[in-house]
Amino acid sequence: MNRKFAFRLCGELAETGQNLYYGVNTGNLVLTCINAAIELLDMSGSIYSWNAEKKRTQIMKKTLYEAEGKYEHLKEEAKRQADFIVEKEREKSQLRLKALKNELENSRIELERKIEEYSTKVNYDADIYIKKSKLCAKIRLQLGDTIDIITMQIKKQKLNDEINFKLQSELTEKLRITVSQYNKFINLCC
Repeated sequence: MNRKFAFRLCGELAETGQNLYYGVNTGNLVLTCINAAIELLDMSGSIYSWNAEKKRTQIMKKTLYEAEGKYEHLKEEAKRQADFIVEKEREKSQLRLKALKNELENSRIELERKIEEYSTKVNYDADIYIKKSKLCAKIRLQLGDTIDIITMQIKKQKLNDEINFKLQSELTEKLRITVSQYNKFINLCC
């Protein structure tokens, strides 16, 4: 019993005692018995209601503790689910990051291969251009020398008293062909 109920019960007992004392003093025993029965019923009702209230309070406390336990359980379950989802998302992010890293690595390797291929081609083209330039310069010098030799032969023929017209005409034709080839070659190379 709690203190509040005990004081109330004591108050009711005092009131009941006063009513019974009054009934006994007035000599009205029937009324006193009726009052005693009414007070007994009231007291019994108060004790019964207090007991029922106590049981209800205990049931409410138990229900409250169960609800609190369920709430804590739900909270823990929600936390576990949230942690699980976060972990799954982290794993997915790591997989996406790894895939992206692999893709970038493959792109880098492909780019390096293309750069190497292009570099090799450029070097090859540069070597061919250098060789072609050297060859052109050599051929140009040789054609120039050939033209100079033919020109000198023609001049020698003119200075010589005995002109060999057949030889001079052949030399002139060779000079014309050589100059024509020289001009063609210059146009192709330059």
